[in-house]
Amino acid sequence: SIGYISLPTHLSMNEKDNFSYADTLRKQIRLLDEKYSIKGWIVDLRGNGGGNMWPMLAGLNPIIEDGTVGYFVSKGKRIKWQSTSKNNYKCKNLHNKIAILIDSLTGSSGEMAAISLLGRENSKSFGTKTSGYTTANQNFKLSNGAMLFLATAYCEDRTKKKYIGKITPDVEVSDNTKTITKSKEWLLE
Repeated sequence: SIGYISLPTHLSMNEKDNFSYADTLRKQIRLLDEKYSIKGWIVDLRGNGGGNMWPMLAGLNPIIEDGTVGYFVSKGKRIKWQSTSKNNYKCKNLHNKIAILIDSLTGSSGEMAAISLLGRENSKSFGTKTSGYTTANQNFKLSNGAMLFLATAYCEDRTKKKYIGKITPDVEVSDNTKTITKSKEWLLE
């Protein structure tokens, strides 16, 4: 009755690779949702060091309602992260609990994927503090041809809660082997 989804790091900026990553996640979610009576989801972001956040958000879309799932905030302006159905499949129950597993190796876009699920009424995070790369980066070309990447924005979840630095889980579990057990207990409450 519990669906398990593991999101690995995705470093590609190639459109075909991005589609494949998101589509694989969506197909696996659909397979689980159609075959079983899912009462809750575990989204495992442990070890996800980041890369390209957009395929991650697109891949998770079937388990959540469409709409704004987070923001980048810079100079007082909010840039929305929208999650919209790409394959027209939505899970049978979009209000299921979602347990988000994080650890010290969850960073950057892995943290953005976590933030996109936080702030939901039925979401809770488990594990240890993340890496702390909860920023949007902008590249600047220098006169010698080198590129400089600077953090230019911080993140907020759908409720506009700020995430600056490391994400502290709702339920801290220092023993990584017990993280799934703790999240299952909560999902089955």
